[in-house]
Amino acid sequence: MSGLYNMLNKVSPIAGPILGWLGIDYKEVPRFRDAFLRDDGPDGLRFVIFTRCGVMYHDEYAAEVAALKTHQDFLRFWSDPFDQTYGWFEFRISSDEARQEVEEGLAEIREKDESLVWHILRNCTMKEITDRNLEAIKNMPMPEKEKTP
Repeated sequence: MSGLYNMLNKVSPIAGPILGWLGIDYKEVPRFRDAFLRDDGPDGLRFVIFTRCGVMYHDEYAAEVAALKTHQDFLRFWSDPFDQTYGWFEFRISSDEARQEVEEGLAEIREKDESLVWHILRNCTMKEITDRNLEAIKNMPMPEKEKTP
């Protein structure tokens, strides 16, 4: 895991558990960047693996992409509309135990600090992630200039 995305966003604290629930090693994911939850759309709460393997890289990683697409819980893949070098692999949460843990954990985090939800639940595109990062950079305090004698 390297690159600007991970320098700016880190990896979600739920990425490891998501991969574990799916039975996927991150090394099997082509150009893995992150894993988190989504809850927009008709399928309810889902797992998402975010990669730097959009449609532009499918030929290079054909076997890895095919393996993810044959996973028993795979729902869909799409390239990010803003930057098609990124791809989203979406999976259903088929285990009742995993769904319960996820829902309870999400509720607990929302109770403590809604701003933390961003790190585990993302209903957005790469453009929205980029815009959020740019806004954070713009709002960073500037260090004071040292006075020269």
